Amino acid sequence: NGVMTDYSNHDSNIINVIVDGNYINFDTKPQFVNGRTMVPVRAIFEALGANVTWDDKTKTATGILDGTTVKITIGASYLLKNGEKVELDSPAFIKSGRTYVPARAIAESYNCNVEWDGNTKTVTIRSK
Repeated sequence: NGVMTDYSNHDSNIINVIVDGNYINFDTKPQFVNGRTMVPVRAIFEALGANVTWDDKTKTATGILDGTTVKITIGASYLLKNGEKVELDSPAFIKSGRTYVPARAIAESYNCNVEWDGNTKTVTIRSK
């Protein structure tokens, strides 16, 4: 399921993402873009418990969780939360066959708490 609970294996040289106490084991490394932590979309949606779909025609990822639908399209400066625009500091992009999205924007769309620890390069997400 992509969730790693053995904290001793995390790599301090990369960006770490913890969701509800579990390190997320991404198949490609999170990236810093415009001061934002960008993560593979499927991994972050699934870690939060959302069902994920991808529309290759429109290049849009959709995550549905507890009645909240989040849609994010490659290159768009916003995401859609239940049809309403939420501005993004960094748009989604594709790199090495993976769609990257801003971790904070996705998590906050599902009303999660998000914290950043610059010393350990760790994003901590807590669902409510």
